[in-house]
Amino acid sequence: MPASLAAKPHPDLPEADLRHSLRWISRIARGTTLLATIMALGGIAYFIIDPEPALHLFGPQGLLGPSTPQSGAPGDPRNARGLLFLALLPALILFVLTAHGIFRLFHRFGQGRILDGETARQLGNVGWFLFASAEVAILTRTLVALALTWHNPPGQRHLVLSISLNDFMLLLFGLFVLAFAQVIKQAARIAEENRGFV
Repeated sequence: MPASLAAKPHPDLPEADLRHSLRWISRIARGTTLLATIMALGGIAYFIIDPEPALHLFGPQGLLGPSTPQSGAPGDPRNARGLLFLALLPALILFVLTAHGIFRLFHRFGQGRILDGETARQLGNVGWFLFASAEVAILTRTLVALALTWHNPPGQRHLVLSISLNDFMLLLFGLFVLAFAQVIKQAARIAEENRGFV
């Protein structure tokens, strides 16, 4: 048979298309993660520098009443910057950990590393971070309300406990990611066994 007619190995086109798509998605996901991190850090910094606009989040008259307090007054939310930072710190730490985990995960996807134990482990970490985000969000709203009213006269401090639909969505999405991590872990184990038989 002529050499030109001999069968030649061809690249696996579906796998090549998958890797190309994952690289494209990975770039977008990592860029979005970086942008979200910058916006989150900037938003929290602005919130701590000027916390007064946050009062509108807790009702039409705010936690401190309808009048705008004077700077230095006991109920001035600007006196609570340190408390606000402490109130927001758990959510900030968890957000950074989640964003870092997602960034690393999509970096692996962009390199075509999907069915392996390390990918499953990192995916599981992101799932736990997302699951914890719902509880931390509830705690953060409570701590922020306390921080904004901590300098109020006795009897005028506010304890806010609120649960939103987004909290349930985070719980469900975290559970979904955790389940998907188990699927990846099992698939990686099977793929490793198959490589051992070849």
